[in-house]
Amino acid sequence: MAFNLSAVSLATLLLLASCSSFVFGVSEASSSYSSSSHHHLVKGLSWSFYESECPKLESIVRKHLKKVFKEDIGQAAGLLRVHFHDCFVQGCDGSVLLEGSASGPSEQEAPPNLSLRATAFEIINDLRALVHKECGRVVSCADITALAARDSVYLTMTAVTNLSYRLQSRTNEVQQLNAQLALLQRIYKDVRAEICVLKAENKELKRKANPATIEVGRRS
Repeated sequence: MAFNLSAVSLATLLLLASCSSFVFGVSEASSSYSSSSHHHLVKGLSWSFYESECPKLESIVRKHLKKVFKEDIGQAAGLLRVHFHDCFVQGCDGSVLLEGSASGPSEQEAPPNLSLRATAFEIINDLRALVHKECGRVVSCADITALAARDSVYLTMTAVTNLSYRLQSRTNEVQQLNAQLALLQRIYKDVRAEICVLKAENKELKRKANPATIEVGRRS
């Protein structure tokens, strides 16, 4: 099977596939939402919260992300991780986007967040600028981040699941597979033997470096 999707790693695909069920609304977004067509929401939340103040919000986010993913679809995983890391500290409030100040460091400087992509934050800033230009400062950064994460899953899974161009294998390489398995078994045995040798050498070095052991040896 030969399959090539630019800039997509297995880890990226697994991350997006495993997290897609935790990100809301992967269906195609429309300009408005009706309460009857979506899952029940807790009191105080609304699918149509920005319908009057920023009706083009979702189309702005999705249009820009399509351009971003066309150049590097791997950015989808970065956006999803930013949203995830934002949410596991007292809820999805956009606090991970804030920079540090004299009063204290930012969440971005925390060890678990050091691996977040800088480009993901840049993309969110670009989205915020586009939304603010169209609607003013009415959409929260937390909601922009959540929309970016949702569309990252939707757009990426659409691209990944469209595999009609794959080349399926026409051969059954059982003999070659058995040969590779035998090779792996030999390598495993060799590695175990090397580990045993290293353990013995390490034990000997510790014995020689321990003065108490040397003194006991002299007395005996």
